[in-house]
Amino acid sequence: IPNKPNEGEVKQRLLQTYTGGYVKEPIPGLHDNIAVLDFRSLHPSIMIAHNISPETLKCSHNDCATGKNLSPDKDWFCEKKRGFIPMILEEILKKRVEAKTGMKKFPKDSEDYRLLHSKQQALKILLNSHYGYLGYARSRWYSRESARAITAWSRHYIRETTHKAEEAGYKPLYNDTDSAFIILPKEKGEKDAREFVAKVNENLPGAMELEFEGIYKRGIFVTKKQGGAAKKRYALVDYEGNFKIVGFEYVRRDWAAVAKNTQKSVIEAVLKEGNPEKAIKIVREAVDQLRQGKTPKKDLVILT
Repeated sequence: IPNKPNEGEVKQRLLQTYTGGYVKEPIPGLHDNIAVLDFRSLHPSIMIAHNISPETLKCSHNDCATGKNLSPDKDWFCEKKRGFIPMILEEILKKRVEAKTGMKKFPKDSEDYRLLHSKQQALKILLNSHYGYLGYARSRWYSRESARAITAWSRHYIRETTHKAEEAGYKPLYNDTDSAFIILPKEKGEKDAREFVAKVNENLPGAMELEFEGIYKRGIFVTKKQGGAAKKRYALVDYEGNFKIVGFEYVRRDWAAVAKNTQKSVIEAVLKEGNPEKAIKIVREAVDQLRQGKTPKKDLVILT
């Protein structure tokens, strides 16, 4: 086991940096028929597929330097000897897949489902922590080249998927590290999206897998006050009326209920009913209630 770094080493490490994951700005506005595709445990599966570990980095075998484990940033990893970290990750990933498969056997409101969901979530956090630890300056297993290779491959695979989606006639809407949002033409639906995912998976190495997360009837992507589209801030509604809300105040704990509830009503009016006029009316009414002192005090409290 490597020793902990001394303060001099930590300072040296903190001076070095590398490029992170690929995030493509969304197309702002309202969009219909959106498919969301996700790489399952992207960073850990890259580490398993390409045998990324500090002791496999730049091995002495000549053929490994030009083989399948040569990263887009030109760091390579051994193809002959299994790495310590990928071995651990394989074990954890297998357990997570088992838990996720087990969840399908139970109704969503059951105790068994909740337990398995918590288990797979804990395993997900464990899986993802390995990548962070490789790039953490105080880590025993610090390896900037390994962390850099992981993000280089993640950018490569997400861009490749987006490019293939364009070739298949879909319109790329947004990319966020391990997710691809694509707009399907009106005549295409879930079956087509699943077939596209299966085609992408045919060419992915080892443990890597693109998953079909869902298809959404409508989605809204907003702009920032200073211009340009906001990343990690969107709302989607599926064909059964279920919402997926990311980055908005509604899902944050440090906002008052009046703001959160008003925003949720606005999102529902825009996405479920496609009625922006109603959304404007909701906001004006909420503002009037506030000005007239009619909003209940409990809705003005910020708890966090």
